[in-house]
Amino acid sequence: ARQVDAVVELAYSSKAGGACHLPARLIVRKTPRDLRFSRRAAPPAADVCYLVEGPGVVLLDAFDALLTVEELPVGAATDAMRSGCPETEALLDAARVTFPLLVRNWRPGDRFVPAGMRGHKKLQDFFTDLKIPRGDRNRIPLVIAGGCPIWVGGWRSDERFKVTAETCRVLRLRLDAHPAEGDPATGR
Repeated sequence: ARQVDAVVELAYSSKAGGACHLPARLIVRKTPRDLRFSRRAAPPAADVCYLVEGPGVVLLDAFDALLTVEELPVGAATDAMRSGCPETEALLDAARVTFPLLVRNWRPGDRFVPAGMRGHKKLQDFFTDLKIPRGDRNRIPLVIAGGCPIWVGGWRSDERFKVTAETCRVLRLRLDAHPAEGDPATGR
């Protein structure tokens, strides 16, 4: 009951960035938008990098996530956009994205054009504006195409890669939580 009370207190707290440590290495962190549950005590190393050769599913161990990359017909993407994409998905103009993709941590100096904006923004400033705690920033996968960040995983895609009326093929990127090994809830 004390652990549940601690999580409820964290949820109603007005301060983003708080955390609650629970048994089995479970950590609950408060962000400005939600509570994040994780099992990792430390962020991945700054040099984490995965290569994505093309559409498919890639296990991102360091981020405790699965990345699904798939091409969609424009009609299916339009339906998905109308119903509203979850934050864990990005729909991009496939003609503007070149493979292979890299998935890595952010690095100082990384810049992108956040969807809905015109100018470049440093990722450090983007994270600060969203009040993402410094300790959580290396846990956010950054998807790179042709040396350019195209999606800050779970947060925002790059404006230059958005789906437009001229888009013929749509690339969907989706992040799903990967259950930790030995997790009693999944039996893995």
